[in-house]
Amino acid sequence: MIVKGQEDLEPWQFRRHYDEAIQRNYRDYKLIRITPRSEENLDYLKDLFHSQSPYELDFWQPPTHIGGLVDVTVAPQDAEIFVRDLDNHQLDYLVAINDLEQAIKSERSQDASIDYMQDPSEFRLDKYNTWSSIEEHLYKLRDENPDLVTLIEIGRTHENRSVLVVKVGGQRALTPEKVSIWVDAGIHAREWIAPATALIALDKLVNEYKRDPEIQNFLDNIDWYILPVMNPDGYDYTHSKNRMWRKNRRPAQCKKNYFHTICCSGVDLNRNFDWFFGSSGSSSDPCHETYHGPSAFSEPESRAVKEFLEKNPVKAFITLHSYSQLWLIPYGHRKRSYPQDYSTALRPLALRATKALNKLYGTKYAVGTGADLMYEASGASHDYAKGTLHIPYAYLIELRPKSTMFANGFLLPEKEIRPTGEETWEALKIIADEMIGQFVQPKIRPSTEKPIATTETQATETPYPYTEPTAPTTPKRLAVKTTRRTEERVVEPSSTTASPSSSTILPAPQKVVKCKDYGSYCKWWKIHNLCDKERVQQLCALSCLPECQI
Repeated sequence: MIVKGQEDLEPWQFRRHYDEAIQRNYRDYKLIRITPRSEENLDYLKDLFHSQSPYELDFWQPPTHIGGLVDVTVAPQDAEIFVRDLDNHQLDYLVAINDLEQAIKSERSQDASIDYMQDPSEFRLDKYNTWSSIEEHLYKLRDENPDLVTLIEIGRTHENRSVLVVKVGGQRALTPEKVSIWVDAGIHAREWIAPATALIALDKLVNEYKRDPEIQNFLDNIDWYILPVMNPDGYDYTHSKNRMWRKNRRPAQCKKNYFHTICCSGVDLNRNFDWFFGSSGSSSDPCHETYHGPSAFSEPESRAVKEFLEKNPVKAFITLHSYSQLWLIPYGHRKRSYPQDYSTALRPLALRATKALNKLYGTKYAVGTGADLMYEASGASHDYAKGTLHIPYAYLIELRPKSTMFANGFLLPEKEIRPTGEETWEALKIIADEMIGQFVQPKIRPSTEKPIATTETQATETPYPYTEPTAPTTPKRLAVKTTRRTEERVVEPSSTTASPSSSTILPAPQKVVKCKDYGSYCKWWKIHNLCDKERVQQLCALSCLPECQI
């Protein structure tokens, strides 16, 4: 039994409750998409969301502002009277999904359907995989790539499942110390596209390391900590019993309500972090979808993440959610509340990342805080990461689909998994590139000659907000040295071209050079005479190799 505050003296919300051991069927449930046009409309919808409701409702998108779409499902026995009530309040609405159960079945690819559900061991990146198949895949990935992949169990859930973090990192770092990036997904059980996207990013890092210089650069200079499913109990429950379950599987708490005893399970893990815990956008009602739990870090999943990040500091924290196509920046607990570096570091990098994402398929993301763009919500993980752990860059990404009149919300079709994962990877590459440029680049020094005198900020690690280092004040000296080294490299093979007959066996044409720089920091490395390093030449061919400068 939890200790209830003053606002909890009111009876808990009236809801119909179901046997959680039986698979939930959503036949004839409706998804109603509502557009509030006035303050009266908005207040009515907020009352339904926060207070007692005579209907069985599940808000997928809560009411936030005038003109903002509100997604809510309603039980078939309540649908007719609920729609009549909307008409009486002069609300604009449409029935986006007429049969939720059919929409759940249509979420799967046509060629997978029932057979795929009956084979949980099958793993594919273009499918929504079960937890058991994901777990098996992670162990297989580790066994096949022992030099790159490490599995770390950071905790155990209420139902004794492993909270598994995949550490991915290369062995050819340019500096003794590497930076780290954290990516988690699946904190909300029904947001299936989030784990699928994290798994695609993981696949790209592991399987393209040996053939892609850009991936080599990322892994050799960054340790990636990827938690594909933060809420494995809830995620497994959405596959086996209730597709629309949101919370974790904390054992039920029971209380008498009038003549009934109500028992409700689960905690919203993204309200359970200790950042203005319980102050806004969360509920103390265990039956509510945003129940924040009895105390901050009361849940083993959120506590495991907290303790791991305290012991393993990272420079970037990214948590994947769905849906709405939003790139959210701290802080989300209150409107117009921002970190000091919001405009100088966090937002500019977010805009660059979403621009790269947009280039692939034209998908548009809005950038801002959750409180400004959506609704206030305290106790979120990305706010805690920035505000308490002081991680320089912390973001929450709401993936596809966008909140439009004809979108399916959480039920994103499987055919959109790969495009979502690929475009999100383009954004993650921007984050990774910035982490190297900002936190790795300033530490690199030539090993055979003294560095040229520069400003103090170039001799130490650059704190955020990051500004591009300026060139030294002796450009003539640098140009001479670079030219001399270039001439020496060019003259050596040209001496073999004395006779035409020997030109067919020149070693140079046999080596195909891809003239491309794999980071914005390559020019900086060239200025500081690092092009004599073999690894730098591989990553910065355009800037360093003379054959690329013709």
